[in-house]
Amino acid sequence: WLFLSSLPPAQAEAYPNLEHDAFKVTFAPPSRLSEQHALPVRLQQSRRRKVKTPVALKLCTVNVLTLQSSAAAPGLMAPRRMIAIQRQMLDAGVHIAAIQEARSPQSRIFSTSMYHVLASAATASGQYGCQLWFAAGAGRHSVKLEHITVLAYAPRYIAVALRSPKLVCNVVCFHAPHSANDEEGERLREEWWDLLEHTVRRCSKQCVPLLLLGDLN
Repeated sequence: WLFLSSLPPAQAEAYPNLEHDAFKVTFAPPSRLSEQHALPVRLQQSRRRKVKTPVALKLCTVNVLTLQSSAAAPGLMAPRRMIAIQRQMLDAGVHIAAIQEARSPQSRIFSTSMYHVLASAATASGQYGCQLWFAAGAGRHSVKLEHITVLAYAPRYIAVALRSPKLVCNVVCFHAPHSANDEEGERLREEWWDLLEHTVRRCSKQCVPLLLLGDLN
């Protein structure tokens, strides 16, 4: 990690704190939101009537560069790096996490003891791949895997619908391409943003709260 000592202060601050031989993700304390800024959520109290009440969710988006750097933990479908990050997320009370550059070899849906994972596969060359993590377990805003439906996915994005008895919303995780230095690259970048806009519009037509979590580059 000697390269950190040569970085300008502004760049060095962008890295998480180094503990022993690994970076540790740290979280700032959440701000208290007034009710008008809280996410309006439909709670189904009976079969006849639906009501809305504000809830406070802790969301996180992070570019992990890869989750495929180590073998899967014994008895689990998840790499050890994923499990380590999920433990930190759980300790910080994160309800929904958006992951970019997970580089999963295939699209899949599975659960760990901490989060439900919905993953879009990387490209054939092993680049990109997005994931959405939803808190599992018995927490206040935990959901079941059966409450989540994938609406659209590609190596650079994944969109899902969440329809639990206590929480109704759509969530999009995305990883935007860098600015291009030539006309062809800029054309491809604009096409990607047009595709994302089409996906977001599809999700927003359902008249439910829409969460956009991504790496905008």
